[in-house]
Amino acid sequence: MSIPTFVVVFSGNVLDGFDLIQVKEAMAGLIRADEEKMTTLFSGKTIVMKRSTNKDEAYKVMSALKAVGADARIRLIQEKPEDIEPTTDSPNDQTEASDSQLSLSANVGFLVAPSDQVPAPALDLSGLAIAAIGDDLATQSSNLDPVNIDTSALSVKENDGSPLIEPSAKPPPLASPDFILDEPGALLDSATRDSAAVSPDTSSLSMREMQGNLVEDNENPKPQTRVTPNTSHLRTVEITDNGNS
Repeated sequence: MSIPTFVVVFSGNVLDGFDLIQVKEAMAGLIRADEEKMTTLFSGKTIVMKRSTNKDEAYKVMSALKAVGADARIRLIQEKPEDIEPTTDSPNDQTEASDSQLSLSANVGFLVAPSDQVPAPALDLSGLAIAAIGDDLATQSSNLDPVNIDTSALSVKENDGSPLIEPSAKPPPLASPDFILDEPGALLDSATRDSAAVSPDTSSLSMREMQGNLVEDNENPKPQTRVTPNTSHLRTVEITDNGNS
């Protein structure tokens, strides 16, 4: 029976918004790695940071790496119990791994189980041949049977000069306006339209001498009465600087 193993891997990439140098410094303090190990981590190769059958433990390690800006990821692989080899880390490495909950192990074997090999298909290549160098590889058209078209109902006659299609009627000529073009630079007079003078009928109108106002008495605006308020009951109060009267 296969055992699911959660593998935390890191390929040297950093998350968006993080500085590479700061991520290296944070990771070195997190996993207590020396300069040689940090060079291996950021070499571009996929490095296994943690193997565990506990999903929560693997997720905790990945979250710690992402918190400092490392683009760590989890891969799920299926391993058989006899395929799991004991860890051969030195005592110092084991102590550091237990303190930081992270460990570096060599990338042995496949992170993901390879798929079964697909058998090669059996193809019939008897009808194929390799052309010699310099041969024309253009596709040659196959010999098609000619198509017999019945043209007995068609005839061709001589052209006696008449058009095959009746010409359309010519449009009537446009009447051009009666104007001429003056010489360039000439002063052009504004053309005025001759119109007959209008004579209004004023027989019903009359004029009289000035007699009084032109406005009737009832049309004059009424004068406004001035209102004088009674202020005999009012008195002034002196206000000091502190606001008291």
